[in-house]
Parts: sequence; C-alpha cells; structure tokens
Amino acid sequence: MRVDGDVRPWFRQAWPWLLMAAPAASIVGGVVLWSLAVATDDGLVATDYYKRGLAINRRLAHTPAPRVPLHATVRVKDGLAVARIEEIGMPAVPTVRLTIEQPASSSKRVVLLARDASGAYVGTLGPPPTGRWIATLESDAWRLPTTTGLGSMTEVRFGTSQGAS
Repeated sequence: MRVDGDVRPWFRQAWPWLLMAAPAASIVGGVVLWSLAVATDDGLVATDYYKRGLAINRRLAHTPAPRVPLHATVRVKDGLAVARIEEIGMPAVPTVRLTIEQPASSSKRVVLLARDASGAYVGTLGPPPTGRWIATLESDAWRLPTTTGLGSMTEVRFGTSQGAS
C-alpha cells in the first residue's frame, strides 16, 4: 500500500508473489521429476528376478570350490587380460572364464582366457570397465570368490578359496 492513500492491486505488491513462489517451485520440481521418471529406464530391476536368482543358486551348487587354496591376479593392459593363477597341487586347466559385470549399466562380459606357453591365461577384453564392477574367475573345475571394485580395472586380485574336504 502506498502512503498517499492509493491502493495498488494485489498483483502489483511483492508479498503475494513471494508467498506463491514456494508452491510454484514445488510444482515445477514435481513436473521435472515426473518427466525424468517416465523418460528414463531403471535397468537394475529385472522382471524375472526370482528365476535369475534360482539360476545363480543352481550354477553355484554345480561349480565346486577348489580343494586346495588358489590365488589369482588378473592384469588388464592394452585390451588384454592376463591372469596368473597360483595352483598348488592342482592340475592346470586349459581355459578359465573371467566374468565382468557392471550393475549400473546391466552389462556383462565373459572373456575366455587360454593358457599360453608361460603358464599365464590370456584373453582379449577390450576397453577395461570403469565405475563399479564385479569380477569372477572360474573354470569347469573350480570358482574363486567374486571380487568387486570401483574405478578403472587394471589389476584384480582374487583371494584364497578352499572347498570342503
């Protein structure tokens, strides 16, 4: 209001606009979040999650743990994955599988590593994963515990695994 007695209309005063700003911002924010929820896909949710879990349990039940301790180191450089496995008292296997999963993007890569003349297992990986990743090293005879990592994958160490005697 003015001092000289003239009354201004409500839309010319600051208080109504200030009071309407918070609800208006909430409405705009809600519309933006709703449009993002509709437009983007949440790849982490699977429709057949129960069947996938049962398949994982069946695979784990049929993949025996090694009877002796195993240690493995996988190095990734220039698109190649080189695994060195310390096999104490076990016959060497001709190939091993390196499985790399990235939960955020739902991507999964399985790389077959073949044993070379030096005793290392070598395979083509391509560009190493970045971000959060989960790596598993296994053969038909054994499987090492899963390892997780964050960042660029350059070296992965798989811990000791012992099976039931």
